[in-house]
Amino acid sequence: MLSGKLAVYFHGAKAGRKAELLKSSPRVCVEADLCHGFPANGRGGYTCDYESAIGYGTVEELQGEEAEKGIRLLLEHCGIQAEACPAEAMAITAVHRVVLNEIAGKRRNLGDPNA
Repeated sequence: MLSGKLAVYFHGAKAGRKAELLKSSPRVCVEADLCHGFPANGRGGYTCDYESAIGYGTVEELQGEEAEKGIRLLLEHCGIQAEACPAEAMAITAVHRVVLNEIAGKRRNLGDPNA
């Protein structure tokens, strides 16, 4: 959370197509899906039980201590405890934060009638 809004962090190379696109416009969309299985749909076929979310916001490339904090948050999310990242790695890694201004979600769960 940042100023009461959900924030999403990600990292990538400092050079390349994605880096160029992010620098050209800070307005971004993020999307995530979770597939929970493929139950029968009752019509002889199958469907997908899922949850999805989409958010719109503004991205910023973090610098210095904020970038290191962002990398630590990503590592902790993956179950890795790290005090600091090697300087060589940070020199070529861009760390970004997206503050989401709008979020929407959807769920389908035919496999569990109580959901």
